[in-house]
Amino acid sequence: MRQFRATTAIAAAGATVAAADVTLGRLVRWLLLGGALAGFAVVVAWFAAPNDQGRAYAAFSSDAGRTFGNPIRLDDAASLGKVDVEMLDDGSAVATWVEFANQRSSFRLRRVERSGTKSAPMTIAGATGGRIGGVPRLARAGNELVLAWVETPESGGVGSVKTAVATLPH
Repeated sequence: MRQFRATTAIAAAGATVAAADVTLGRLVRWLLLGGALAGFAVVVAWFAAPNDQGRAYAAFSSDAGRTFGNPIRLDDAASLGKVDVEMLDDGSAVATWVEFANQRSSFRLRRVERSGTKSAPMTIAGATGGRIGGVPRLARAGNELVLAWVETPESGGVGSVKTAVATLPH
């Protein structure tokens, strides 16, 4: 098992990756940070709340995390964070976060490119009927994305774990 520690600043968006552990080609979550590693290409996603305005971001690196490109904002209105990200074979990434708008939280996903181009967001859960609790997770298994989250009824009570699988386009 190969493991190393690195400290890198991701400027201009309020995040510093201090002592992120990289094990077996996967950037392990540290604090509010998610990331994925493929060779020298790295993508990280993070949450920052300057002036109490929650924002979710992603950034790419082509030199194993030594430097990063400009931050790409993931959310459309405001974010509660809970970010995750997976690198895709073409060098783009799929990122997830919890959006907060109109007094509702929703678990969302979008594809982001190194250039800053991003797809329209997809709401996975929470827009109707429930609140997103816990920390949603995203994992890649071959040509599929596996998503897991906790959904709590609007009326309160016990939440339940939900899952979904999406096939990546070829």
